[in-house]
Amino acid sequence: MAVTRRLTVSELIELSSGVSRNGKPWTLHKVIAVDEGGEQIGETLLTFAALPLNEPVTVEVERRDDPRHGLSYTLKLPRAGSALAGRVDELEQRVAAIEARLGSPVREVAA
Repeated sequence: MAVTRRLTVSELIELSSGVSRNGKPWTLHKVIAVDEGGEQIGETLLTFAALPLNEPVTVEVERRDDPRHGLSYTLKLPRAGSALAGRVDELEQRVAAIEARLGSPVREVAA
């Protein structure tokens, strides 16, 4: 499960690059960054995203424990609306349950 953190990237070091099966180019970077308090982050941070340099950025952090490469953390830019996705799903389920109880669709209410 990914968690969200705010950090400042000071350097992106290209580790490898290529082209995916669907023809999209990719580049894997090692990330050198500091946390919100200005402390250097000592863990291995990796990203495929084009993270901005020297400015605060919010990222999703996913832990990876690979038998060959060891422990690292993959950084991703949050997807648009990802914070609301779970809430929308929950709301849709609640509306469906209400409609099931009523036996008819809930009609729109004009604002």
